[in-house]
Amino acid sequence: MPTVSIKTSTYNVPTPILAEFWQSLETQTFTDWELVLVDDGSTQSDGIAELDRIAQDPRVTFVRLAENVGTGAARNVALAHCRADLVAIADSDDLLLPDWLASQVAYMDAHPDVHICGCQLESFSHETGKPRGRTNHPPVVTPEVVQAQADAGQIWFINHGGSIYRRDAVLALGGYNPTLRRGQDFDLWMRAHRAGLVIHNQPDVLYRYRRGHQ
Repeated sequence: MPTVSIKTSTYNVPTPILAEFWQSLETQTFTDWELVLVDDGSTQSDGIAELDRIAQDPRVTFVRLAENVGTGAARNVALAHCRADLVAIADSDDLLLPDWLASQVAYMDAHPDVHICGCQLESFSHETGKPRGRTNHPPVVTPEVVQAQADAGQIWFINHGGSIYRRDAVLALGGYNPTLRRGQDFDLWMRAHRAGLVIHNQPDVLYRYRRGHQ
């Protein structure tokens, strides 16, 4: 049984981007992981071949869906195949800094009361690779924090990519809403917040978010 399951769903991501994602996962300093990779009915042969290559690794559980069911439903399929108590989220077009898993797993071990932990991300240009900014999410998500963000016109207190959570806590919420084609992550985080789950964020940038490849 691995310490952490990395949950990834993908759809029509090109080979070079998938290869970069996989390389960033292979270079993690924390090595006791499994990858649950769900292909949400990709149709591009180039990316499909790369997914098949990644799927040959014994640490990978690969599920190919016969048709595109949408991000929320695909994420639920991935979550259902995760074996570890801790589930970390990585999108197949992004990059993971080497200490991402080590830092997130250590934080959850040190804070058994925390159900969900995010980190800061740095966005970067797909064309140039140059940084385009970073997040500054609060260390502790409280009702006051969420209300202040709502009053300011935008609620964004945790990233989806790069976060880690306790599997049973999210399953108890019903997982992701499969009827939503967009905003499934925001919907999940708001339900978690309203249910009283403890949500923290680490201060360090551990995740790189790719912009501009689609």
